[in-house]
Amino acid sequence: MLSLLEAKKFDNMDHRFRANLAAGHHVAIVKKKDQKSGVLTKGHIQDVLTKKPYHSRGLKVRLSDGTIGRVQKIIKKRNNLKNKEKKYVKNN
Repeated sequence: MLSLLEAKKFDNMDHRFRANLAAGHHVAIVKKKDQKSGVLTKGHIQDVLTKKPYHSRGLKVRLSDGTIGRVQKIIKKRNNLKNKEKKYVKNN
């Protein structure tokens, strides 16, 4: 668990904090089978499955299409990912 001082080091859109995620947010997740390759899947959160307020590898969520994975990025805009990351993203 993080101390309060350590938590303040992270910006307010950090994907590892439950308080920053809610149903309907547009995010990029990594599915269990894609962890080695790093392929990200984009979608909208249906449920936040991790109950703890923080998880070091990203919170586990269920997307609106039923896909389950750990959040790697909170996407504010449609083209928020860096160019080198775009080639690894699958749209759902």
